[in-house]
Amino acid sequence: MARWNSGRWLHAEEVYVDLAIACFLDGILDDCPDGTTLRQYIAHRLSCDDMRVTKKLRRNKVLAGRRVIQANYNRRHFARKQTPLTEEDMDAVTATKLAFLAFETAYRAQKKPWRRDAELVQSTVTSAARRVAIPALLNELHVVPPRPSWTCPPNSSN
Repeated sequence: MARWNSGRWLHAEEVYVDLAIACFLDGILDDCPDGTTLRQYIAHRLSCDDMRVTKKLRRNKVLAGRRVIQANYNRRHFARKQTPLTEEDMDAVTATKLAFLAFETAYRAQKKPWRRDAELVQSTVTSAARRVAIPALLNELHVVPPRPSWTCPPNSSN
């Protein structure tokens, strides 16, 4: 997502973060480099400020109705699991990716009306500007009289 995400958390966003935390702590994420903090990873994935994640992952907060946040949760570092991934691990990663897609869909659906309104205002301003600009250009236009036709030679006998 290109824009910065801010404001209230969507339910789909909380569900994704809950699943991402579980995969992060298990060390089974495939798109997270070693040494990345939980806060950095989530902020990067959600395209939001780190502080927004810190506020959400405060101590004793309940996330998505399931997970109770412990102290210093957001400062944990990612360490990749050394053993091969099991089928349950792959299912957890897949569920996390599907939750992220659900979040993106919900986020875009929430922001779409604003984009439509902005496009409508922009098209109105553009058409209004055209209605004003075209007559202004026509008023400034210097009309050059048409040249006489050279089909007949000029009268040079006089």
